[in-house]
Amino acid sequence: MERLFWALLLLMLRTGGVCKVSCPDGTFSPGQGEPCRQCSVCDRTLVYKQKCTKTTDAVCECARGYSCGKNCEACECALGQQRTITGCQNCPDKTFNDRPTGECRPWRKCPGDKIREPGTKERDVVCWSESEMPTTQPSTSLAVSSTKVSEVGNHLILFASAFVITVFLFAACMVLAYLFFRSWIQKKTLKPFHGQLAQEVDDCTYRFPEEEEGGSCEAPSSLKGGLLEKYCS
Repeated sequence: MERLFWALLLLMLRTGGVCKVSCPDGTFSPGQGEPCRQCSVCDRTLVYKQKCTKTTDAVCECARGYSCGKNCEACECALGQQRTITGCQNCPDKTFNDRPTGECRPWRKCPGDKIREPGTKERDVVCWSESEMPTTQPSTSLAVSSTKVSEVGNHLILFASAFVITVFLFAACMVLAYLFFRSWIQKKTLKPFHGQLAQEVDDCTYRFPEEEEGGSCEAPSSLKGGLLEKYCS
């Protein structure tokens, strides 16, 4: 009996006075005398960096393609991205995500397409507020009016230029037509006179032998003046 007492006392001194109990699978005990605790589970976007043991809890880390949040209690993606089963991916066109978690959302639609700042993958579209519209409306109207006036002026200049060119071409055609018609009239008028004059000169010249016989050259009634005296003297 005395030996049994000393054996139990020696055993208590070696174990610190507390009997060790083995924890079941999936649990751990952080120290002597501590109750068994459930091991952490690394799933979804978390993977095991260190598995759970009988005395230590499991250590998780973010899966490849993800970034870790505060204290690595949850994984988060960068702004302009969203989490998927294959990792972080950029937001599609016309969507954004301004938070490290969550999903991409569509851009806001501004009434009348009055956009103040365009949207990006990290930021939503910013629309003009009602209070800001009067300050921007006049400048827009003025720009539109000046553009219309400029277009009207350009059209008037083109029309005036085309009109002047047309009048100039018409006047040039009229002058050329007048000169051609005048030349044609002169040629038609002078051609018979030259033909008749040549015929009468030939007739007078043919009668020169009669002058030697004492006759005289009788000039046609159509020839007068110096031309008659030259050929019939």
